[in-house]
Amino acid sequence: MNGNGGCGGKKETVMTDQEKLQVLLDRAEISEVVYNYAVGVDSKDEKLFRSIWADEITVDGVGGSFGESKPATLSADKWASIIIRRISKFAVTQHVLTNPKIEVNGDQAKCMVYMQARHFIQGWKPGDSIYDMGGYYTHNLVRTPQGWRIKSYCLHVMWHINPPAA
Repeated sequence: MNGNGGCGGKKETVMTDQEKLQVLLDRAEISEVVYNYAVGVDSKDEKLFRSIWADEITVDGVGGSFGESKPATLSADKWASIIIRRISKFAVTQHVLTNPKIEVNGDQAKCMVYMQARHFIQGWKPGDSIYDMGGYYTHNLVRTPQGWRIKSYCLHVMWHINPPAA
């Protein structure tokens, strides 16, 4: 061994216990922020949904038909209003987020999380179609005085069944 990580690799950085604890705390808070996306949308709670975003954000993967997406930068207030209005056309939704992969780098972080979402139209009854979709979200977060907030995100739709008419 050559003292630089073995096999000619990079020298490993040793974290202090305080630094390890901070990473765990950051990861827990980031998970809570990301999971509040689902809770805010499914409960149609605009205030909760707004609370997870930085004041100005960039969003991608949420417009038009799937595969046609352009990033948009807008205020979090406007974004929260748009999404809650869009989701309100459904009687019930359920967004399930799993397997968060979080990388913290100082006051910035990235989080990738798998998602599946069910959307029940107004007046839905057993036997009616359900709009289902699956894929993953990528989030870029920043540490603010109020805690971690999402600065940008992208919805990557991998599949969908029974999409509603535009």
